[in-house]
Amino acid sequence: MLSFNKTLIEYGVEKLRFFVPLKKSGLCFDNTESWQECYISEHRYKIIDNYKIMLIPVNQNYCSRDYYIEDFESLLQNGFIIQKTGIDQHAEDVIWYTMLGNVQVVHKANVLK
Repeated sequence: MLSFNKTLIEYGVEKLRFFVPLKKSGLCFDNTESWQECYISEHRYKIIDNYKIMLIPVNQNYCSRDYYIEDFESLLQNGFIIQKTGIDQHAEDVIWYTMLGNVQVVHKANVLK
């Protein structure tokens, strides 16, 4: 994987997309996060200043998130933020069922495909 700065130079801020775990916006009591595709906004912070980065979700039902550049790079390097690498890559809610004795257990996950 390229370093973050080299990636920005090579592809440009406007072309990069990332998957980030985000919470829904608004006043809701659901604190669960799901993977959301995001783009970089330089409205508040300029990347060239090497201070913070603002990620805006494509789905506007989710909250944006700011990161210090060093924190963002660490999260990206360790898989907590994932760079979108293909046009078909997307997040998807998955539900599956298993039996535990005579009880059916429902499993739910938000995964990247």
